[in-house]
Amino acid sequence: MKCLVFSTHRQVRDFISEHDNTILPKLYTIDEFLKRCVVVPEKVFVDKSERVLFLYKAAKSVDIGKLGFDKNFLSFIQNSSFIFRFYEEIFAEQVDIDTIRSADTYANFEDHLVLLKELFNRYKELLEEEGLVDKITIENFRIAETFLEQFEEIELFVEGYLSRFEIGVLQRLKVPLKIHFAYTPFNKKLIDRLGIDESLPIDYSFEFDWQRKKIINKILLPKVKRDAIEVSAFEERINQVAFVLKKVEQFIEDGANPDNVAVIVPDESFSEYLKLFDSVKNFNYAMGTPFVQSSYYRRLADLYDALTDAKESAKAKIVGSDIANSFEQVDGFESFIEFLQNLPSTVKELEIIDEELFMFKRFAPLLEDVKPLHLLHSWLQRLEDKQIDDVGGGRITVMGVLESRGKEFDGVVIVDFNEDIVPKVDEKDLFLNSTIRKHAGMPTRKDKENLQKNYYYRLLQNSKRVAISYVKSEESLPSRFLFELGLKESKVQDELYRAIIAPSTEIPKLEDVPIVAKNLFLEEPKLTPSRLKDYLVCLRRFYYKYQLKIENEVESGDVNIGTLIHSALEEAVNQKNMFSSHKDYHAFVMDTLYKSTTSPLQRFEISLEWEPKLQKFCEIDFESLKGFKQECIEKWCSSEYFGFELSSKIDRVDLGETVVRLIDYKTTKNIDNTVKDENDFQLLFYRLWAEANFPNRRIETIYWDIYGSKEVKVDTTPKKEQLAEIVNELKQRKEIDFTKTDDIKACKYCDYKVACGRDV
Repeated sequence: MKCLVFSTHRQVRDFISEHDNTILPKLYTIDEFLKRCVVVPEKVFVDKSERVLFLYKAAKSVDIGKLGFDKNFLSFIQNSSFIFRFYEEIFAEQVDIDTIRSADTYANFEDHLVLLKELFNRYKELLEEEGLVDKITIENFRIAETFLEQFEEIELFVEGYLSRFEIGVLQRLKVPLKIHFAYTPFNKKLIDRLGIDESLPIDYSFEFDWQRKKIINKILLPKVKRDAIEVSAFEERINQVAFVLKKVEQFIEDGANPDNVAVIVPDESFSEYLKLFDSVKNFNYAMGTPFVQSSYYRRLADLYDALTDAKESAKAKIVGSDIANSFEQVDGFESFIEFLQNLPSTVKELEIIDEELFMFKRFAPLLEDVKPLHLLHSWLQRLEDKQIDDVGGGRITVMGVLESRGKEFDGVVIVDFNEDIVPKVDEKDLFLNSTIRKHAGMPTRKDKENLQKNYYYRLLQNSKRVAISYVKSEESLPSRFLFELGLKESKVQDELYRAIIAPSTEIPKLEDVPIVAKNLFLEEPKLTPSRLKDYLVCLRRFYYKYQLKIENEVESGDVNIGTLIHSALEEAVNQKNMFSSHKDYHAFVMDTLYKSTTSPLQRFEISLEWEPKLQKFCEIDFESLKGFKQECIEKWCSSEYFGFELSSKIDRVDLGETVVRLIDYKTTKNIDNTVKDENDFQLLFYRLWAEANFPNRRIETIYWDIYGSKEVKVDTTPKKEQLAEIVNELKQRKEIDFTKTDDIKACKYCDYKVACGRDV
């Protein structure tokens, strides 16, 4: 019997459908095949829920706080996936932590790696005590000969990459093995990994005899028909939906089989736009529907938001409702489970709920004393990444690029072909960077990008017709990969396609009624930098925000990193007498910063991106911190200027015998934009306050660019005359015509664009 091994389940399903009414060989995905091949003697593999429990027990003997993790069990459940992901990758590449430490030349992650090794060893010990093994702790294994002896031959179809562990398993197979792969400009890593020494021509598919290490067949691949690939740009992301609908219609009218037409979504969130306009259900969605959109999840999310005062709208729906009354009766883990089981749900929802409840109940011994509200939060977290299968869709498939591997299409439409989306790789490298990866022999960011590029390149080769769209705006650029493929940019096509999804010949416009109102500055002559900036950027925004006092409802969520850094530095300056070196300064800032957030993503961002930058900041800033008196720290300071009260919150004032240093911390990644902002008077407000309070000292106004690790001194003199003109004008005007700004870019993220009609 022959055995065929594919990269994806979709390839297996397609093979079955193409060979209907025939005797099929054994079919597996590569993951399924390897699991059947590998046997660890006298050990049982730990299941998904139990591995979290064992890791939690192991963490009790390790100071995981230094990794940015909380020992609270509910927080740990959420964070454990990040730790397992690290262990899984280094196992797959057969690299131990000591090798990574030796590759970490600058010891950027030394403390983290020592703790991760200690945690791993303890986790492994606990598993062994119970006769268990995890896929990440496998050391000695044997090949399941009884499973393999049923096969006369195995054929493996590789669409991507093979890890060192996978290669190691294949090397121990005795059954004749043939590997099918394509060689493109982007997958040399696979050729190296297969150990092929001979020079191979690019853009061929090969059949490789694994045991004999010999190419036994090659076939020229279809060329990428660049002249036949249509590329269109859109200013608004949603207008790509119209492009998709039109191109799919054209493909089918020209004879394409709808079953062989696909829409590729590099960012799966785009599928939600498609669903809005898929009224006749032409599409089926390989990624399913996010569980967070289910009525079951929304009811629980509203309950949580109401109980935590996160949203007023949630309170209005929940207070006094049946679900709120039922939750009041919850007094422990068992009653919480009963509460969940009594909630109404659909059949599709119940499939996911039952599976997750089964896993959740396994944690009962550790959750008996947890408050009901925390249990609810943890339950919502367990469900937020789940997907409900789309079983009732149409014949045209919407899928990610991974699902397209190995398939041939009559036509494909690829959307969001933008920089940072195509190719898309993880932004955060957990305890690893590209330098360490290279020295440790692990896939680097460039390797991962090339793997993604290879998927798209093979997709173009395997598709008879291709249409590509991307967003073109100040914030979004076409992917550089577009030009690497030899394709050209397009002019924006919004007007050409928009009518397909917004067929009205005339877009209704709100009547732009002029708004003229009295000048409130005459009654209350006060300015802050933000108030002045709003006035200068858009008078209409100023009117809504300050004269009508319309406030946007703030959504609950994590405080941004910049705010956390400001708070940590404020506390550090207040405690500066504790520090005898810049290392003490840095250690205090980082400890404060980690304690200020429970978000695992924020903690990783702090650890991997901001910790080295703050280390440099503390090295440079320590002398100033100790050498000057800090007159003010995060304090509102006011001064009088031509009859106006100017108030600003100064991050830090360093006072010396002859100089006053006015410091504004900045965590932006582009300090030049801040320096050039003609509507930003923050530093000038600082200077005017200092001139009034320290007339005999030299004044320095400084942006402390934390991301760029440097002080940027700014001359605010040119803005003094400009401010005088603005203040003089405000004193003379009895009324103000609150016109809309001419700069449309300022409207993009404005909270009031709907009110003024700029969102139409």
